[in-house]
Amino acid sequence: MVCKHCGYSPTDVDERCRLRSLGFEGRGLVNINKVLSRLEWQLSFRVATIAHEGVLLFSGDRNSDFIEISIQDRLLRAEFSLGDQPKIVRMENERKNRLNDGEWHTVNIVYYDRRLTLSLDDCDAFVALHAHGATPCAAQARIDLPAKCVDLSVPCFRFLDVYNGIFLGGRPALSGKIEQGFSGCIANLTLNDDLMDFSSLADMDVRGLVSEGCPHRQDFCARGACSNSAKCVNRWNGANCRCPHSAHHNGSCSAEPSSPHRRPLSLTDEESFVIYRPHGISVPFTLSFEFRTSKTDMQIIVAEFEQRSTFVRLE
Repeated sequence: MVCKHCGYSPTDVDERCRLRSLGFEGRGLVNINKVLSRLEWQLSFRVATIAHEGVLLFSGDRNSDFIEISIQDRLLRAEFSLGDQPKIVRMENERKNRLNDGEWHTVNIVYYDRRLTLSLDDCDAFVALHAHGATPCAAQARIDLPAKCVDLSVPCFRFLDVYNGIFLGGRPALSGKIEQGFSGCIANLTLNDDLMDFSSLADMDVRGLVSEGCPHRQDFCARGACSNSAKCVNRWNGANCRCPHSAHHNGSCSAEPSSPHRRPLSLTDEESFVIYRPHGISVPFTLSFEFRTSKTDMQIIVAEFEQRSTFVRLE
């Protein structure tokens, strides 16, 4: 079945034109008016962003019971409390666990018996947590009760009691402000196999700026972003036009220079480098290049002129 007159972008809806994604710019949140069970629940959603920080989901009160799912330093993080001391769950700093690449990632959250489990994408959480040498695509933490709590007549913080709905896009403050607002997109939110329909966003509790759909993850290739000679790949807020020797080419691949300087290089050692000595260059000139790295602190390129005191360095 295809909905012919759907008012949303095809990338933001299902086959029945039900809106599945929302966009956030760090200045808005929405309460979807769903209540998490105090004993157990499963929740999943997709997220796409280039931000390093931001609260994705929040429910409860930080002075009492609460659950918070966020991105901190590019990694998925969760903090939850049953009313006493909070517990923190954090993904390991592995490249595949970093969420700020602009691609869609699936976040899976399971709460059961005071234990919170996080996992990403197609991760097998049980294998990741228990098998030696497995990919660290999951993390887990549990709140243990004092021995006295075995006696049910003794008052203890036993349950996750959050009743103010589920906030997406940030943490609401008593002042009405939004704390640690998220910039990016959230889609396909599912709570206990119930897939959320955002088509009635106008009737929801929206604070600040929240947009219908994800404007940064549209099908830009369908709009003719690249020439026929290039392979078009949808990315964050645009598309890559991939030719044999360049990835961000705006024209035809036939115009790609055959210079060996355009061939890709892999520098795998911290002490490795390559020197080019081009001839016939006059001022002014344009220097352009593409690079990809997982390092956070490094020197990338140095352009040195005849007068050694004049140079340009990019780190």
